[in-house]
Amino acid sequence: LAIVALSLCFGFGELTEGAYWSSIVDVSGRHAGSASGVMNMWTNLGGVICTPLVPALVGWFGWPFALGSAAVISWIAGLLWLGIRSDETFEG
Repeated sequence: LAIVALSLCFGFGELTEGAYWSSIVDVSGRHAGSASGVMNMWTNLGGVICTPLVPALVGWFGWPFALGSAAVISWIAGLLWLGIRSDETFEG
């Protein structure tokens, strides 16, 4: 069950990649290259942090907590998308 759940989470997470990249290019205007680099850097840093953090959370609190905390963080990230104004381009 854990393998199926993790596989589905990964698969559905990858479905969002197109929205991230198209949004950053659309919103950042002529700074699309720099903004894409910053976005990519922070997502890679998140991966570096999560790699040792997930086994630690599983060891300390178990799988339900580790998966539940990932779900909560995903909900927060989804809510943050509501603050993106794609009708305004950054040209600073």
